[in-house]
Amino acid sequence: MRYKRLGIHLVLIVGMFILTFSQKAQAELTVGVAINDLNNPFFLQIVKGAKRKADQLTNGKVDIMVVSSDYSVNRQSKQLNQLVERKADIVVITAAEQQALAKDIRKAIVKGTQVIAVDVSAEGAVATVATDNVKAGFLACEYLVKQLSGNGQVAIINGPNVSAVVDRVTGCQQALAAAPGIQLAEIEAQGQGSQVGGEQAMKSILSRYPQISGVFAINDPSAIGAELEAQNQGKRNIVITSVDGAPIMQEALKNYNALVSATAAQYPDLMAEKAVELGYQLKNGKKLSQKVFLIDPSLVNKTNVKQYKGWTE
Repeated sequence: MRYKRLGIHLVLIVGMFILTFSQKAQAELTVGVAINDLNNPFFLQIVKGAKRKADQLTNGKVDIMVVSSDYSVNRQSKQLNQLVERKADIVVITAAEQQALAKDIRKAIVKGTQVIAVDVSAEGAVATVATDNVKAGFLACEYLVKQLSGNGQVAIINGPNVSAVVDRVTGCQQALAAAPGIQLAEIEAQGQGSQVGGEQAMKSILSRYPQISGVFAINDPSAIGAELEAQNQGKRNIVITSVDGAPIMQEALKNYNALVSATAAQYPDLMAEKAVELGYQLKNGKKLSQKVFLIDPSLVNKTNVKQYKGWTE
């Protein structure tokens, strides 16, 4: 399994083993962070946000354990059980699949581990912290419609069947439906949320709809992949928007000739901070006011990208 060193008070996962790095002899809090891809800066920001809030709450007396599933439900199930065995007080999880981990999550909670879902919902979790993804999809596609002056053929590059993706597509469809001059030609093109998948999806779209004028991709990597394929085919008049606000999109938007035009930015570090805060409240006997906490996205385009701070280190 791939791994990166992310700092002190951190646990690195190699295969299925957990190695602990901590400067504190007696941690007051143990936090597990179960993500899907250590090579994706979005997930790295979740790790950093969780660590920052945990350090703040305990004056640095915290152990952080980080596991990456590579989108494998079986691997994430085993990792979650490992985190519970290692007495994690809180587990912040980006679920590889929304329902499949329900039994493991409920068992973890019975054993005293507060499991908080981040980015996507996970059945059984005590709370979910996510971007308002319906709003994110709406913002990105509302801007797409404006860039097309309300007319044209549009395609959606879809992704994994998780709540975040479903909600983004729903929001996009709402924005497109409000524009009578927009024809939604494709919604099932599957990009798997990756750059390579975005390239393949765009290749398929262009083969069937060569006159396509706009594309909404469910995240920035697939949008960048879509742009690469479109440019490779000599397309220069396609408008592409997406959701994330990732560093790669931040740089792309600074290029005047890029086809990518806007992204609805998420704040993964703030989501993770909120998740740790909620878990800490529960650990200390407090009750939550609600189960779902949404964080507003913001639209970043070529006009305002220089003012966008991005996913800071």
